[in-house]
Amino acid sequence: MSRRTLLFSFLTIFSVPIAESCVRWRETMSNTPNSKVAITEDQAKEIAIQDARRAYRDLSPYRIEARLKEEKWHIDFHLKDPRAQGGGPSYIIDATTGKIISKKYYQ
Repeated sequence: MSRRTLLFSFLTIFSVPIAESCVRWRETMSNTPNSKVAITEDQAKEIAIQDARRAYRDLSPYRIEARLKEEKWHIDFHLKDPRAQGGGPSYIIDATTGKIISKKYYQ
């Protein structure tokens, strides 16, 4: 048995259980409710939409992407048409209070 075959066998035997446990850990952590987060994703999107309508009026060309990072909702409006130029607004919303911390408009 060559060193390469032996190394491959070793990696196959030991890396699969490790990889599976990492996936389970990541899924568990992502589903764990954070006690400080009071604003849901839908509420954060609605806060951003209400503010964005004042500046953009028509939001139909945009798809909305939300992600929670460090107890802050990051809400981004991306153009649906990849050929279109420009961009939509981007928000950071406090996940505990719902207050807009930061907003940027791209036209």
